[in-house]
Amino acid sequence: MKDKLLPSLRKDLDYFPTTENDQTLIVLSDKKGIAQSPIAISQEMFSVFYILEGNITEQQFRDFFGNEFGAEATNVILQNISQLDEMGFLDSPKYHDILLQYHREYETQPYRPMLTLGHSYPEDKNDFMKYMEDLFQKNISKNTKKNYRGIIAPHLDLSLADYSHRIYAASYNAISESDADTFVIFGTSHFAMTNYFMFTQKRYNTPLVTIENDNEIVNEISKRLNGMEKLDKDFDNFTIDDDAHRWEHSIEYAAVMISYVFRNRKIKIIPILTGSFFEYIHNHQQPAENPLIAKTLQVIKEVISEKNRNVCWISSVDFSHIGNKFGDEFDAKTKLEECEREDKISISHILKANYKEFFQKGIYDQDKWKICGLSPIYSQMLAMDTQQGDLLDYNQWYEEQTKSAVTIAAIGLE
Repeated sequence: MKDKLLPSLRKDLDYFPTTENDQTLIVLSDKKGIAQSPIAISQEMFSVFYILEGNITEQQFRDFFGNEFGAEATNVILQNISQLDEMGFLDSPKYHDILLQYHREYETQPYRPMLTLGHSYPEDKNDFMKYMEDLFQKNISKNTKKNYRGIIAPHLDLSLADYSHRIYAASYNAISESDADTFVIFGTSHFAMTNYFMFTQKRYNTPLVTIENDNEIVNEISKRLNGMEKLDKDFDNFTIDDDAHRWEHSIEYAAVMISYVFRNRKIKIIPILTGSFFEYIHNHQQPAENPLIAKTLQVIKEVISEKNRNVCWISSVDFSHIGNKFGDEFDAKTKLEECEREDKISISHILKANYKEFFQKGIYDQDKWKICGLSPIYSQMLAMDTQQGDLLDYNQWYEEQTKSAVTIAAIGLE
């Protein structure tokens, strides 16, 4: 039917330029995995989707492109659009049907499945054990303290072993002798923003075990927050968002790591996806000035204390994101030294337990370095009442193909 609207690109895709045979291509990638493999399209094809943002019907498209390029070229473009839709890259009825099916299936599951299984770490239990043994044995941490009250750890892909494994080992070695029974994990929410803090009651699956969620704590937090007057005009006082957790990898990596480190005893987790605080950067405000943010963190701290949980706190986050892949018009390689200096300034505020100055640095930069861990780290520092910290290790991952970089750090917190 030529009067139907043509679908546009999904807003939650990653896309970045690459060069092949002296031709610039745009790589489309789907972290949700609905479009199972990345695909490269021409710049011209990518620019077509800017036109499709205007709710164009197929007939209007044919009229526009047919007059400009001819019917045959227009048919090729429409075939490419159809193929991209079949693959799951477009915001179409087909895509939303798939999402609905996923949602219904997920509702019936008692646990959250592993999103990056197979790609980032092995599925087989024995292979996973060997993988994790190698990760720690090949990256012996110089730090001798192994019972920090909390850590800041990466969520950079575990498959990037040469860059990420050293930092993962330093992070989780720093709590390897913790006697905690409950792990509160703040993770970056890259996709969803249904609240500043998004909880789940589902267990987290790992290759070794399905980790129990401490739902007694979650339910009590919900009870207290929902018993108050509305604290924020835009959000409910408390939000369970299982779907946000379903598609987000940041807490998954923390769950996978602690399932190995604490494999010989029973533990529980409280996974909390943290939404963006960018509006506070833009408005030059501290997030804790918002009653909902301040009260939620206060209630988390109070309930954990009253229920006598022995807690370890984790932020599963990365630091700066720079280069073409992240919307910058420069090669990240030219900024790596400057980026490290700026990261170390932000980290220095964490080590001094100064959450206000940590966020003030983000305000000063106006998110220039795109620190995806800004809101989880800020929240963790407030909730655990951080007193001091130690920088255990730092690294930068540079991707030549996209001229982009991500920085990561291992930090122990008391």
